[in-house]
Amino acid sequence: MFRSVLALLAICAVGATEVATIAYVYLARDLPTIPPFEAIRFGGVSTIRAAHGQVLAEVFEQRRYLLPREQIPKVLVDAFIASEDARFFEHSGLDIRGILRAIWSNLRAGEVREGASTLTQQLARTLLLGHERSLRRKVREAILARRIEDIYSKDQILLLYLNLVFLGEGAYGVEAAARTYFGKDVSGLTIAEAASIATLPQSPGKVTPASAPREVKVRRDRVIRRMRELGFITPEQEKEAYAEEVKVVAAPDYLGERAPIPAMEAMRELRPMLGEDQGADLLSSPQGLEAFTTIDLGLQWAAQEAVLDAARAIDRRQGYRGPVARLPESRWGLFLERNRTWLEQHGLTPDVPPGPQVLALVTEVSPTEARLRLYEGFDGVLPLAQMSWATPYTEFPVENPATGARTELKKVSLDGKLDAVDKALHVGDVVLAVRVKPAPPRPMEVKKGKRRVETPPPPPEPTLPVFALSQVPKPQAAFIAMEPRSGRILAMVGGTDFDLSQVNRTRSLRQTGSIVKPFYYSKAYDIGVPPSTVLSGAPFREGDWTPEGEQAVEDMTLWQALTRSENNVSIRVFRMVLDRAGLEGLNEWVQRLGLSRPFKGFAAEALGVDANMLEVLRAFGTFANRGIRPEEALVSLVRD
Repeated sequence: MFRSVLALLAICAVGATEVATIAYVYLARDLPTIPPFEAIRFGGVSTIRAAHGQVLAEVFEQRRYLLPREQIPKVLVDAFIASEDARFFEHSGLDIRGILRAIWSNLRAGEVREGASTLTQQLARTLLLGHERSLRRKVREAILARRIEDIYSKDQILLLYLNLVFLGEGAYGVEAAARTYFGKDVSGLTIAEAASIATLPQSPGKVTPASAPREVKVRRDRVIRRMRELGFITPEQEKEAYAEEVKVVAAPDYLGERAPIPAMEAMRELRPMLGEDQGADLLSSPQGLEAFTTIDLGLQWAAQEAVLDAARAIDRRQGYRGPVARLPESRWGLFLERNRTWLEQHGLTPDVPPGPQVLALVTEVSPTEARLRLYEGFDGVLPLAQMSWATPYTEFPVENPATGARTELKKVSLDGKLDAVDKALHVGDVVLAVRVKPAPPRPMEVKKGKRRVETPPPPPEPTLPVFALSQVPKPQAAFIAMEPRSGRILAMVGGTDFDLSQVNRTRSLRQTGSIVKPFYYSKAYDIGVPPSTVLSGAPFREGDWTPEGEQAVEDMTLWQALTRSENNVSIRVFRMVLDRAGLEGLNEWVQRLGLSRPFKGFAAEALGVDANMLEVLRAFGTFANRGIRPEEALVSLVRD
């Protein structure tokens, strides 16, 4: 009887072994091949930089900054070990003790409260298997984890995991997480910050320092306690880490805050190198590129400010379009609270500096000034002198909202002057305002005997900060600057506000107006017409067409007419070029200068044609470069 039982058990054992072998072969038959460690290439962040190295933009499918092992601090490694896999350096891919502990814990709780996936299993899942939830995937994950442990060292597995793991808010890897949540490199992380990052693999899509700081703190404190239990930190360090709040530092918006249009143009040029599917295969994604542009960021910022100032000046001539919003007093508190949060996030508290455009609530109004409040405890004053342009807005042409038809006004009144603040502003208005520097006090003159001498001005009395009224300009403007010899584009501004419009207006067709004149004057000189040639200044007429508003002027030389931009003589120069060189000869000339659209031969083209700013810049660059047309360049260097 005993022998029969032993025989039956032996048969069952052999059968179970065969079943396990068949199951292993079946589940492992199409597992991905694990490449050599040196062959792994993760897609990283491609960086667009200004000429002097400042970051203009980052391009990525997955925001990941690859770090070598020696640059990952011990405190961060310890935090992940404490949080995810305390026996990482002891097991061989599967932690049997951890699996049994998790099963017992979950059975006692009656629900799944604890997992038992090792870091190696998580790496296998993310790197090669995907996130399907099934028993089949778990078994395949375990098989793959064992194979990974056979091929890679513990340090290599840890390096792959910490560079690869998704940590929420678009951050892949620990360096991206450190920059996203705390605005620093991993080398500067505190114990509390490292522990916070180590909690994120559990539910990166739901619980992050940005979206759920309280829950992150609860989880972080558990990791800190575990780090002390494992001997990674001292009780004193544990106490200090507990006291630290979860405080997120807003990540810089390189694209929006620096040079958005040049960065977008550089991306367009680099797209063939960047690839359309960087993140399609983690093991073969192209590495991030580093591209340097020709943009001088100092000149770029000056150009952006000049464009915005010019658009505002034109816009103010038309008047004030009204407040951003008008709030009942019951909603003032909510607005002021949210406005303070925004100001804090942008570093504009406790004292709002001059320059930035901010929202403010009008709390009091009189004919001479308005009282503004940015948040509870910070008030300002808006005097009449700082909003005298804010007469009712004059729109032209007027558009019919029902039909979309636009009607030109026969007469437009610009540059109105407001005579009372309460004609433009009302209590409860939310307006855009800019803090301005108060005028410095003037020295006082005193009489000493027969002489009058200046004495230092008295110290200014404490007053409320002074603000000027502002509004988002409707007119658009653009700017481009190029070094004519090399063709290096130094600054490029496509509009007044990239957040409102991403159109690059330096490439948009616009009427050139009189700046077209040097193009055909230069052709006149080329065919032998000397600048000293005198032409008539009488009003020009061709058929039924004559320039509107033109009157007779004195006869003058071509040189005088060009320097004065005189229309009557210029049209005659244009006709002379057409008569002597022909339309084909003129078009061949302007194409060599850089214009892409040919002339059609109408006399009105002497006063302006359609072209974009880049073409006009190229043509004038040819003049500045003594007849050699510059080929503009925006990207100067690309490094892999």
